[in-house]
Amino acid sequence: MSEDTVANIAAYINNHPLAVLGTVNSQGTPHGTTLYAGSDDRLNVYFMTKRNTTKNDNILQNPKVSMTFSGEDHQTTLQLTGTATEVSMPDKSAAAFQVLGGIRHQSNDFRLPISKIEAGPYIVYEVIVDHALLTEYEHSNRIDGVVRAEYNKGS
Repeated sequence: MSEDTVANIAAYINNHPLAVLGTVNSQGTPHGTTLYAGSDDRLNVYFMTKRNTTKNDNILQNPKVSMTFSGEDHQTTLQLTGTATEVSMPDKSAAAFQVLGGIRHQSNDFRLPISKIEAGPYIVYEVIVDHALLTEYEHSNRIDGVVRAEYNKGS
């Protein structure tokens, strides 16, 4: 896998940090939630939640997740799938907080939405990406857009 591809996808996430996280509960019911996420240079994606949330309950039951990022500025979409695990090791926590501390969002309210709900203590998750597809639609005549970058773990 090209280092440029990983770098391009990681940069896209960091430039468009608002995402929809998809999880599934034990009965197979899907759940989507909007959150802010960031990536390190190895395409490990980090996000924060709280212990008593639906997304946390679902991840504990099934750690496979999807994430969708979009860039309205150039009609782009990044869709990825991977496995979410709670960050608990000190070295991973430092890396995660460095990424999360760098998130810059467009809202006038500096506080992230998760900080506005009462749902127990904070948790940081790392998503190990299995597949990611970055597509641009703005300059495409095709209904499925033009693939700008694709990542497959292990390729």
